[in-house]
Formats: sequence, structure tokens, C-alpha cells
Amino acid sequence: MNTLPLIARWIAGLLAVSAIVFAVAILVERHGPSEGPAATEQVSGEGTEAGEAAERQENAAGEAGHPEAGEAGERLLGINLESPWLVWGFVAISVAVAAAVLRLWPAAFAAAVVIAGLAGILDIREAMTKYGADNLIAILALLIAAAHAAAAVLAVLAIRRLRDDRRLA
Repeated sequence: MNTLPLIARWIAGLLAVSAIVFAVAILVERHGPSEGPAATEQVSGEGTEAGEAAERQENAAGEAGHPEAGEAGERLLGINLESPWLVWGFVAISVAVAAAVLRLWPAAFAAAVVIAGLAGILDIREAMTKYGADNLIAILALLIAAAHAAAAVLAVLAIRRLRDDRRLA
């Protein structure tokens, strides 16, 4: 029984879902958790030194949550990993590789290994840097890393299956 199409569907699904969850996580991280009016009322004491300090801290936290508000975003080797071009480019490439995998192209399986492997490493890095500071993003990064790892392992299995099929033919 040829299980390659089933493996390809799993790889494609994992790549597509992880790309979508990655994009959602970036959007959540970029816009940060919204504080309700109760939280704002508790720290605001206009005219007092404590109120002004709390306001400065709030403004600094707001800027940290919005890379476009002055922070350069997370960088690796001088590259802003949260650049909209890079984020949406990665999503587009992941979906394109997922579609190519469904066509059972051997090169697509190799591309899936590379993309999922590298993305998984970056996802684990993100989870480690966010742990304790932003646990929601850390958890999402770990889930995405698990999906990328599974896609990479399945792609390696598919490559082996293709190689064995060629050897038998």
C-alpha cells in the first residue's frame, strides 16, 4: 500500500496550519494584550508622582509591544525576524511548499525539510525568549515548533519512501 499521498497530506496540513498559527501569533504579539479600563484606572493617578511613573512605564511597555512604534523587533544576524515582509513571505512560502508537497514532487519534500527545520529552530528560540515574559506567545511558539518538527520528520520519511520506490522500480 502506498502511503506517500497520506504522508504528503499530513506534511501539507502541518505546514499550512503552522504558517497560519505563526501569523496569528505575530499579530497577537505585535498588538499585545489590551488592558481594560479597570487596569488603567488603578495605575492612573494624574498629578501624582506614582501616576506619572506608571504612565511612563505604560508608554514604554506599549512601545515595546509595537515594533513599528520605535522598537526594531527581534533580530537575528541583523535581520528583523518580525518584519511584515519576512513574516508574510514565510507564510506564502510555507503555503506554496505545502501545495507542492501535495503534488508529490521530490524537491518539495526537501524544501519542506529545510523550511520546517529552520522554522522549528527559530520557534524554539522564540519560545525560550518569551518564556516568563509572554507565556501565550511562548506556548504558541512551542506548538508551532512541534508542528514544524513533525512536518520535517514526515518529509524525511517521504524522501526515504520515494528513494525506496525508485530503487524497487
